[in-house]
Order: sequence, then structure tokens, then C-alpha cells
Amino acid sequence: MAMSPASLEMTVTAHVLDSDSDAGGDDTSSVSTQFTLTVDPEADEVTFTAGSASGAEDSWIDLNSSFQLSDTDGSESVSSVTLSGIPDGAELQLADGTAITVTGGSAEIPMSAVTGDGESYSLDGVQVKPPADSNENFALGIDVTTVDSNGVTSDSQQTSGTISVEVASVADEATIDAGDITATEDAGAIALNLDAAVGDTDGSESITAIDISGVPDTVQLSAGTDNGDGSWSLTPDQLQGLTATVDGDVSGVFDMSVTAHVLDADSDSGGDDTIATTKDFTLTINPEADGVSITEAAPAAMRMSGLR
Repeated sequence: MAMSPASLEMTVTAHVLDSDSDAGGDDTSSVSTQFTLTVDPEADEVTFTAGSASGAEDSWIDLNSSFQLSDTDGSESVSSVTLSGIPDGAELQLADGTAITVTGGSAEIPMSAVTGDGESYSLDGVQVKPPADSNENFALGIDVTTVDSNGVTSDSQQTSGTISVEVASVADEATIDAGDITATEDAGAIALNLDAAVGDTDGSESITAIDISGVPDTVQLSAGTDNGDGSWSLTPDQLQGLTATVDGDVSGVFDMSVTAHVLDADSDSGGDDTIATTKDFTLTINPEADGVSITEAAPAAMRMSGLR
């Protein structure tokens, strides 16, 4: 019997016995025929053994996806791996920084990044970066195509799976507008011209609180709560139109700072993140001379002596 990767050459032999019971002269004969048994290849589905990844917003996340071949006789191989469902604005790259082209939310992974030993395979160093400033979790589709070949004919099989990507929120620093202010004493309400805004505009971030520190006892703010230690606590809305009033005839340079507290809410993972951003500014109050008040006194008797 001859064997090849594609077929088996087989021989069937039939042996015949003609038994002569009364004469005792049995006779035998045989006849043989050959036939070919052709085994057509049939690719098997792969089994996914890892399908989740996690990382931080605005960072590269290792996908860490792996799978196993069902047929391990050496006739099957992986021919292609494709990722789909890639969010708009997301990026893919290899571990060395080589970009992977994304078209219409799909990307074909270079086979150099699919490593294995003929049985177990993984995406070696394939990374995804979520859309900018997004902490939304998402799922990627993965399609693995295997080929089973017997050297003459071949068969292919595509297996689909899912890679779940969990993205942790990362709060961005607020943008604070705070410039130095100069006024004269007795100027009344002095506009501080303070403003703060979030840098992440996807809707997940918000400014939750404002602190102003370095406020002397002689300065009163038009809104907020005086904490008694030189700091004031405000809501974000109270920052708009905020003024300072200096008590009495006080002048000098006051070093102050404004701090914005930002919350990045992660609704699907529950891992909220916060950050505080501070900017310094000075309030300079220049002295202003007060006018001299002269009161006319009543005439008084004058005594002169020594006049000649």
C-alpha cells in the first residue's frame, strides 16, 4: 500500500477456495484489484483562548488575543487575520510603532505579527489606541482564516471571534484663563476675569469645583465661600463675573491662585478619574493719595507787641 499526502493507493485481494469433499482435491485461487482512496482536505475552525484587553484612555493597548488550531497534524496553517469594528478615530500599530492601515473600520493584520508554533497562535504586539479623549469600551471583531492542504488541493475555513477592549478614563487638565490684575485702592469691585474650561470635549469630563487661594483678609470675593484660611471655594458657575473688593485704604501685591477640579466620568467601567489644575496670578492694588481736608478756623484775637 503506497501512501501520499493526497491519496492512499490500496489493493484488495480476494482468495477463493473450491473444496472437493468427495475427491479431496481442494483448489484455491485469488484475484486482486487496486484502487485509490483520495482524502480531500477540510480546514477546521480555530478556538479562541483569549479575547479581552484593557488600558487607559489616550494610550496604546495591547490586544493580547490568542487562538488554537483544532487540527494539529501539520497540514493546517493560518493564512490571514482581520480585525473589524474598529471605532472611528481609533488607531492600530505594531509594537515597533509601525502603523496598521484601517479602512472602513477594518484592518488586515500583517502575518509577521501572528506568531505561533503550529498549534497555538497570538497577535504579537498588535496595539490599539482608542479615539482621542474617549473612555468608551468597545468590541473588535476578529476573523481568522486557516488553510488545510494535502499538497494537491486545499480548503479554507474562517472563524470569527470578539476582542473586548475596556478603556479606563483619564482626566485631562483644565484650561484656565487667569491674568495679573492691577487696580487702585478704593476702586470698588475689581473684575478678576477668571475662566476655566475642560480640555476633553467628548462629554465625559466636567469641572466640579473651583478653589481660589492666597486671598488676604482685606479682600472679599463677590461669590463663593470664605474658608477662613485664605482660600475660597466656588462652583464653576460662580467663577463667571467674579470680582474682588479691597477693604479700606489697603494697597500691595497679592499672590493668588485659582484651581479647577476636573472629573472624567467612566459610565461603562465605573473607574472615574480626577485631576486638579492650578494657575497663579497677582492682584496689585496701587496706593492712591487721599485729598487733604482744610477747615477754616474762626478769627482769633492776635496780640502783638514790640511794634513801634
